[in-house]
Amino acid sequence: MTRAHVGIAVAMAAVCGLLGSPTGVGASASSPANAAQATPLVWWALGDSYSSGEGIPGTEPPQAGAKDCSRASGVNTGAKAWAVVAREKLAEPRIKSWAFVPCTGATSNDIAGQIGEAKTASKADKADIVTLSMGGNDIGFAKVIEGCIDAKTVWVFQDIGCDVAESTLRSRIEMLVGNRDPVAGEYSGVTLPAMYDLIATKVRTGGAVVVLGYPQLVEEVARWDGWRRDFSPNCEGVQSDDVAMLRSAAGYLNQQIALAVQAADKRWSGKGVRFIWRDIATGVYEKGDAVDQRHGLCGQNPWINGITTGWRSGDAQHERSFHPKQEGHTATGEWLAPWMRSNLKLESMNAPKKPTPKPPAAKKVVPDLSAEVFSNYEYARDSTLAYMTQAELDAKVRDLKAKTGLEWTVEAMIALGSSACRGEWEADPNAPDDAYDFSDKGYRDWANAVAGPLGITSGQVLAALTPRHWGWDGLPGVMCG
Repeated sequence: MTRAHVGIAVAMAAVCGLLGSPTGVGASASSPANAAQATPLVWWALGDSYSSGEGIPGTEPPQAGAKDCSRASGVNTGAKAWAVVAREKLAEPRIKSWAFVPCTGATSNDIAGQIGEAKTASKADKADIVTLSMGGNDIGFAKVIEGCIDAKTVWVFQDIGCDVAESTLRSRIEMLVGNRDPVAGEYSGVTLPAMYDLIATKVRTGGAVVVLGYPQLVEEVARWDGWRRDFSPNCEGVQSDDVAMLRSAAGYLNQQIALAVQAADKRWSGKGVRFIWRDIATGVYEKGDAVDQRHGLCGQNPWINGITTGWRSGDAQHERSFHPKQEGHTATGEWLAPWMRSNLKLESMNAPKKPTPKPPAAKKVVPDLSAEVFSNYEYARDSTLAYMTQAELDAKVRDLKAKTGLEWTVEAMIALGSSACRGEWEADPNAPDDAYDFSDKGYRDWANAVAGPLGITSGQVLAALTPRHWGWDGLPGVMCG
């Protein structure tokens, strides 16, 4: 029996050199390092007086020459509006940049200015979180309340009441949300859809705009205490006959703002910006029927200021009238913070984009040349396994993997080695072990058979099979019979 170590690894390494360096099935491609920790988040708190905290004594004084926005920012004061409380309770370490810029009296026309102020304060062109309430001043709700109140009616019964009909308020609300064309003298702001679209352009992909509604200012008359209901039918100047109308209008305002927020979410969620409505009327101020769950004016535990003049306002500012107290803002912030933690997907906001992984290199499959072309595979297998130990075979396989970049098994290595033996035999059955003529038909047939499964030409195979003499240290170490 003739024994020849067929150095097919030399040939295969050369062939792979012609092709490039394929990555085998079991090769470990270098994967990108774990993504860096997510970048800091930016939160802009915008809005009107119900967001600024005007109803809380001790709001920060305005800067020289600036408008008094009555901001309960918590800076050098214990006065904290709901967004300030929510931020503290959320305690999200990634929120590094913060701008608290709501302002009393603000309308939808003022939102662009607030965005500009927020950019300066946060040193960021875009935000990840925006919170606000807006719309009450656009429909003139403060003026409506003023028209409902007459100071004399606190003690004197007179047949007065609100100056504006509910139908007028509903018409203004429909103008606010863009369902009706504006009427001069009734509505002059931009619509909420236009305002939301502007805000969305200033929010980074993955961010959220959280819109809060308004509380019911006055408790239902049936829930007033008996003395007030029967003998002094007004609540801080608001006549009992007007309460149902005011509550209905406020409910309609919240409903229409909610629908506008939902529509904005449909327009923008596909672009990576979410709009979310949060109803504080039912979530905070009237979340049940129990006395301790209701906090409108003239209820048992009101979180809304009545008429604030002199000592009743805490700092002699009547503008705090009919605005939430600190208790209302604290409760709102404490209610909002855990919801934000659970629903805003903070971990994915402003996360660094992961690099698109490169597709793996095309895998070269080791051809099985034994079944159809080369009849001496079984003999070569049996002879080789008898001649070499398993450890030697495993070492040969590892070496072949390293040199070719292909995934090999012992069986595949023997099969390809036996194919070279077969090519030698068909070229010249009587040739000595170290004299192969690659121009003969046998090797040309062998080269054609190898080239097809590897996706190369037979010429490349023959070019790789040099020098013509393989020594005893060649691979794969197949016994040619």
